[in-house]
Amino acid sequence: MTDLKTTLHEQAVALSKKYLACEKELFEVLSQIDAKKVYLHQGYGSLTEYAQKALGLSRDVTWNLVTIVHRSKEVPEIKQAVQTGSLPLSKARQIATHITRENSQKFIAMAQELPREKPVF
Repeated sequence: MTDLKTTLHEQAVALSKKYLACEKELFEVLSQIDAKKVYLHQGYGSLTEYAQKALGLSRDVTWNLVTIVHRSKEVPEIKQAVQTGSLPLSKARQIATHITRENSQKFIAMAQELPREKPVF
């Protein structure tokens, strides 16, 4: 039974790494889709509608990703931090509604320092 538990744990660790990598890649692709308005060519009126209907993402997942995509246009430092891996998407979501170009360095640094479990706000 211990071998099975170890194997299951190892599978969970491997899958979670893939999940986080896929989430980051999806953010990148959605950023490009938004910039090129690909969703319009697919018959959707917004990136949100596209993510929910065409991609089948939940409302919560869509809101999180689209919020970061839109905010990263105003504050490119968010996108850069996510791309380099210095800011996980989970923390980017926490600061997305509060960050501006003026406070971006402060908020990104603060988000990077806080434990994942504790919300920034």
